[in-house]
Amino acid sequence: MPKEISFISEEEAHRKIVEKNYDDNCNYLSLDYLDEYGLRYLADHVYALVSYRDPKRTNWYLKLLQLAKGSEFEQKQLEYFPFETDLPLKTTKRAFEASLEKEDAVRSVELLLLNSAKVIHIIKESPLSVLNDLYKDASNSKNNYILEKAWRVADLYDKEARIRWYLVIAWYLDYKNDIHASIKTLDTLFRKELVYVNNGYIINHLVYFLYPRYKDSIVKIFDYLPNDDIYIICSLFIKNKNNLETVLEIFRYIKNKKENTNGKTNLEVCPSDKVL
Repeated sequence: MPKEISFISEEEAHRKIVEKNYDDNCNYLSLDYLDEYGLRYLADHVYALVSYRDPKRTNWYLKLLQLAKGSEFEQKQLEYFPFETDLPLKTTKRAFEASLEKEDAVRSVELLLLNSAKVIHIIKESPLSVLNDLYKDASNSKNNYILEKAWRVADLYDKEARIRWYLVIAWYLDYKNDIHASIKTLDTLFRKELVYVNNGYIINHLVYFLYPRYKDSIVKIFDYLPNDDIYIICSLFIKNKNNLETVLEIFRYIKNKKENTNGKTNLEVCPSDKVL
């Protein structure tokens, strides 16, 4: 007779994955046996069990809180993934979501404060300081990790500051003649949700420096700049390089954009006249 196929519930599947990382009684986390998968996704699997009626009566909500508040799991994550300093934030986020489900207001506030403290600690290291380690190693994979870490640190800032940081990173990489990494950085930026830019002086000059080599990647920035800043960028091309062709190219892009937005310019689409 053919063997009967047995199925387990989704919660039981999560429990089997999680229990591999604890001792036999699920009292202690077996840090020495955590692998790459466990360090990345253990919090997700524990989160899936916070409302599960465990036959062994394990309180997985408390286990998730222990993961988020304890330092041992975080240290192990950073040992294994030294360039992913934001990884512990995902554990804190999961614990916070669980506290909301449990209507545990005290823990929710505690986790918000903990998350804020961790973010402040991470952004003490600026995206540019992260890039100091770039090219010290010939390994492409390590350099990719460093670049992605710089992006993640930039992502912790508000959306306007994030745009500036990505442009600074692209400029730095261009200075190092790493054209491929500059393009990757700009393309990554424009896949994100962006905002109109205030105080565009720094951005104006970064766009001026980057546009000639990376026009295909950076041209979308003009969707998020007010007309005054666009005129300043164009005047830089005329004043310093006598490059009227580039100015006309930018104006053609804006004209086409205007036609595609039913005759509205970037300023008119924005709800405020003071876009920036």
